[in-house]
Amino acid sequence: MGNEDVEDIKDCCTWIMKNIIRCGLAFTIVEERQYTRDLTPAFSLFRKHYPSKEKEMEAALSYAVQPVTDPDEVLEFLESFGVWIIQQAEEWLDTYNFNREYNLKV
Repeated sequence: MGNEDVEDIKDCCTWIMKNIIRCGLAFTIVEERQYTRDLTPAFSLFRKHYPSKEKEMEAALSYAVQPVTDPDEVLEFLESFGVWIIQQAEEWLDTYNFNREYNLKV
């Protein structure tokens, strides 16, 4: 049985999408030597390096700013783009942090 509280669903949607956007930014940090917590600049750096995934990250930005109340919509997005983000994160870690060290110096 899922959570039916609309405000909780919206809060979770926002939180998850912010994390996805910031994860996408992390993929660019070595090349760009920049970090921001702001979502729009993070999105801009991501799309510069991953133009083929611009549409999906733009959706994540939209969900972060205007969260949806349908958990199935969020899950569907995560089952597609979320899977890609996880795969990319694993590849990034294999390249830049093979030992999975915390507080990695870049």
